[in-house]
Amino acid sequence: MLVLDDEQSGASLRGTSLYDDGLVVLCEPWVGLNADKLSEAQRLLRSQVV
Repeated sequence: MLVLDDEQSGASLRGTSLYDDGLVVLCEPWVGLNADKLSEAQRLLRSQVV
């Protein structure tokens, strides 16, 4: 599982168990998913593959 959102609308995710478990990637508003955030998301998803 991975939650992908922007920092503005996803601000309420900070401090949740999903965020604390490293399952949230927050992108910059109006920028979107850049190469750094894509790498982070890929790393998080790969770590879940059993």
